[in-house]
Amino acid sequence: MLKLVCVGGALALSACAREADRKLAVGHDQGRPGKLMFRPRAPTIAAPMPPTDALHFDLECRVHRRVTSDHPAEIIGTYPAGVGDWRYSLRYTFDLQTRRVCDASLCARYGPFPIVRLTPDLIVLDDRDGVTQQIRRRDGRYEQRMEGSDQLSVTRGRCVRASYSGFPPREAVQ
Repeated sequence: MLKLVCVGGALALSACAREADRKLAVGHDQGRPGKLMFRPRAPTIAAPMPPTDALHFDLECRVHRRVTSDHPAEIIGTYPAGVGDWRYSLRYTFDLQTRRVCDASLCARYGPFPIVRLTPDLIVLDDRDGVTQQIRRRDGRYEQRMEGSDQLSVTRGRCVRASYSGFPPREAVQ
């Protein structure tokens, strides 16, 4: 049985408390003096956090693209040929933790690319001279605008969240 008597001022009481803690830690275990009654545990390393919906997700986007040109016969890059207005789908995979995004149709070949800017309101995918591409976080509104010397391409649509698919391994490019 542990019996400890402490008398004195504040400094003596704190020293007495330390001595009591030491005596509690070192006790008798099955008649063997000096054996610790507890074993200190090695610090555990936290596992990486699993993807969460807030930081890792896919977006399915239904968009409408319209290309205007000063020379309608010379519309470049449209599908089907010669048509300046069409609808299609996009799918992006987002990892906001590492600030990377991947276009699902190009990801295996080119890999993910960095998110240009991330704010509480916007995810900006591209912001260069003549090119902007962004998604509003509140309502999933998608907009891409490309301006050239003789044409303007505006793509707008709505994106909805989908389950996180992850980034595929990159293919070997020949």
